[in-house]
Amino acid sequence: MSALLCALLVKKYRYEAAPLVLAFVLGRMAEESLRRSLLLSHGRFDILFTRPLATTLLVIALTVMVLPAIVPPVKRLLGTVREEPGT
Repeated sequence: MSALLCALLVKKYRYEAAPLVLAFVLGRMAEESLRRSLLLSHGRFDILFTRPLATTLLVIALTVMVLPAIVPPVKRLLGTVREEPGT
């Protein structure tokens, strides 16, 4: 039943299939890697922030997720503020 609902939503909103399949595959791999690293660090999340590469990738991922929510309001604000002529 849930697969049918997902299929209807995908068709209605015209989502591409390739990114969804990629997300399912990479999501599972990322979850397994996270689980493995947490097991190695005895459940401590600070291992994700003490390594420079991991921290950089987390910052990039958060930026990519947050930026689409921030850009439209900022553009709207900047579009309404006009400079006065002669200044």
